[in-house]
Amino acid sequence: MFSGGKGKKERVLTPWVPGTPVDYIKKEDGKVYVENCGQEYPIMQEEDFLKFRDFADDISDAWTLRLQKGSVYVWDRPSIDKTKSSINMVKLFSEFPVAPETMYDCLHDADYRAVWDTSMGEGYNICHLDDNNDIGYYMLKLPAVVANRDFCNERSWRNVDGREFIIMNHSVLHEKCPPTKAVRGISVMSGYLIRPHGTGCSITYVSQSDPKGWIPVKIMNSVITSQGPNLIEKLKEVSKEYPAWREKRGAEKENFPWRTDPQPWSAPQPDRTIVWYCEKNGLNAEEVLGKPVVAVEGNGAVASDVPVPPAEDGEEEAPPKENGEEESLLTKTEEETQ
Repeated sequence: MFSGGKGKKERVLTPWVPGTPVDYIKKEDGKVYVENCGQEYPIMQEEDFLKFRDFADDISDAWTLRLQKGSVYVWDRPSIDKTKSSINMVKLFSEFPVAPETMYDCLHDADYRAVWDTSMGEGYNICHLDDNNDIGYYMLKLPAVVANRDFCNERSWRNVDGREFIIMNHSVLHEKCPPTKAVRGISVMSGYLIRPHGTGCSITYVSQSDPKGWIPVKIMNSVITSQGPNLIEKLKEVSKEYPAWREKRGAEKENFPWRTDPQPWSAPQPDRTIVWYCEKNGLNAEEVLGKPVVAVEGNGAVASDVPVPPAEDGEEEAPPKENGEEESLLTKTEEETQ
């Protein structure tokens, strides 16, 4: 259910009940899909989550550190696949004074986001694919001189062990998410890697989210990187307030379909970014993580490992324009000024 909060539309969706039977479609290559409204959508497997994790935890020279403010670090790197987008990929890391499971709930809770996210014009769940995958709509409000942006994303999540969590998304097409007056943006890949950090948690956030339209790519790359610390500070504030908000709201309104049973990795995984952060700040990584550090060679994922989703049916993979500006995912819905 999404209740839109003040000034936002309200949409009521029958709550998803974890454990609801699902008809999976398994392909010859081992990939698994679920059909919804006549279209097949990929179900993320351990391999997909680990590719995202490896990429988020990459500390190689492919990333350039652009900003550092307190415990907030912001990196970027050029787009790996410019047939998808010319927008840079950005990575943020910071520690937070809340438990990992609290942050996980806070990031998932659409009702709470409607309260604190003043940039959200509208947001709602379109459908659940299974216990760990859904499709949702989000509309980003922008100043009057710039057209609003909206996104139709498949979101996937994994509770690893009750202490480590992943939430990630990529854009898809869905018949219940047609073009609107907003410019349709795309998320090539975005997500959160949440891990224990002492008595709190840390987040490694990675995103390549393209707002499309007529705003020059160079301007968007600069804005996205520079706004990283503001995003982190806002998230620190609202995550601390989340438990009290939830308690005040009342248990009768609670619905947590994202709370699934732990699914541990099939093998121990390294924590490169946290080890890097601890070495840089004179901390003991095992004490920070609350577990032994996994030794590993190398600095992270290589370019070919990046989980860039294939085009959905009806989506064209046109090469980028020479001037670096891109058209909308579906159609250019309205002209706008900068």
